[in-house]
Amino acid sequence: MGGDKDFELELKKIYQAIEQASDWVVITDRDGNIEYANRVVENITGYTRNELIGKNPRVFKSGLHDREFYKKMWDTILSGETFYGSIVNRKKNGETFELFHTITPLFDEDGNITHFISTAKDISYEKNLREKIEGISFIDLVTNLYNRSFFINRITQAIIEARGRDVNLAIIGLDIDSFTSINYQYGYQMGDTILKEVGNILKSIVPDSYTVARIGGDDFGILCIDIKDTRKLDSLVGKIIERFSDPVVVAGLSIPIDVDIGIAVYPQDGDNTQILVANMGLALNVAKRDNLKKSKYVFFSEELNKRAERYFTVQEHVLREMRKDTLIIRYQPYFDIKTMRPVGMEALSRCSHVDAKILTVEELFSFLEESGMIVSVGEWIIERIVEDIKRWRGIKMPVSINISPVQFKDRYFVERLEDNIRSSGINPELIGIEMTERVLIEDMETVKEKLTRLKSMGMSISIDDFGKGYSSLIYLKRLPIDNIKIDISFIRDIDNDPDDASIVSAIISMAHELGIKTIAEGVEDKEQLKILRLLRCDMVQGYLLSLPLLPEELEEQFNLL
Repeated sequence: MGGDKDFELELKKIYQAIEQASDWVVITDRDGNIEYANRVVENITGYTRNELIGKNPRVFKSGLHDREFYKKMWDTILSGETFYGSIVNRKKNGETFELFHTITPLFDEDGNITHFISTAKDISYEKNLREKIEGISFIDLVTNLYNRSFFINRITQAIIEARGRDVNLAIIGLDIDSFTSINYQYGYQMGDTILKEVGNILKSIVPDSYTVARIGGDDFGILCIDIKDTRKLDSLVGKIIERFSDPVVVAGLSIPIDVDIGIAVYPQDGDNTQILVANMGLALNVAKRDNLKKSKYVFFSEELNKRAERYFTVQEHVLREMRKDTLIIRYQPYFDIKTMRPVGMEALSRCSHVDAKILTVEELFSFLEESGMIVSVGEWIIERIVEDIKRWRGIKMPVSINISPVQFKDRYFVERLEDNIRSSGINPELIGIEMTERVLIEDMETVKEKLTRLKSMGMSISIDDFGKGYSSLIYLKRLPIDNIKIDISFIRDIDNDPDDASIVSAIISMAHELGIKTIAEGVEDKEQLKILRLLRCDMVQGYLLSLPLLPEELEEQFNLL
């Protein structure tokens, strides 16, 4: 009996020790559901214990870590190892906080993981102190950027963190061309002001997780981390070059700034700091010697350099076409398969003067997405379409607008679309939103919230290119979707390939079970139309029925004015 009391006393001591500890303590089950949180957790987060019990720690999620970060954490602890790392979380009131976490798996007698215990320490004081110390020795006094010493140390640290992981990092060197002449013409004080402004411009373009430094007289360095796809580098360098194609305004003067750029990527261009920096310098020197371009860039890697040249060729053509305002909108109707009456139409965007040999439509929109220009260009396209709808007094069918995943992900997309429609005075039911399945692999709750808002206004929602690889019944079941457009690859050979016919039949049956209508795109002959009728497809679209039409052609054919 006394043993039980002793055991209870020991448990009480342990509980009090955890409860009164100065560190964060959270215990979850194997699925991550919170079973215990101590008083420190309540004090830091603003949540009460009752609010947290049974919840997943994602309630603290700040959105400042990517999926790879959380995947690495879960892979570590589910393998039985302890995870160590700083995590930025969010309080109940929306403020962020950073703690250094140790997450340890707990095992039963058979060696199975049953729980996880997370202990964490507030590192804000140490972090602030470290930043103050670094501020004294690692800050360039002219630009207030990090200096070369800090940049080199940060590269070394980043290489250590990147080793053994399937990620790259890159260093970008940027040199101001003919800066000596600028100093001579405007004076050294103005030269320092220009250096500071260049630094500010770079900081405004470069993601916060990257490091920008002044590494020499008129040289700047950028450390890019967690580069899983080197197209990110193309996009970033493109933005830098585009920004410096305009003069820098300093003290009321417009001063042209030409930049040379050299890039080296870890690990292929060097597996240690010394080699990587040296190869970045070699690439930068090649860029400086190339006098054929106004703004020059060179990848150390020949393969990446060829692809970068292609990227900037595309950029040059796209920017030229955007400036000429030659983006045109065509409209392709789709028809009820029973009555063959038009029941809607899709707006298609094209660059009228772009040679397809130089720039395909796919490359155009791929570039717009990678560069981020799709948000502003997409906004312009929506405005054009809304203007057309407003002019068509006789219109009775909805117009579907293609929305890029990047555009949809923009936090202000829904608000801007609402404002656009509201200010135009058109009926929202005349607007349809059409997106590919790539949108559905984003955060499901956010996607659902945005689609529900659009749906509540009266807009219809369609999923384009359905069946290309991301399809899931869960998506269709949980989201307010009106139509799915069966991808053209299944329609093209539907009259010759039994497998395609079976896939289309399954998609149509599945959609009908969920109360969703189907549109077959790319219908080009009567045999395809006949089979789609037999399979009970709802609507069809393609060259057999109508080509994409210019607004004036559409107005005449369907008597819209």
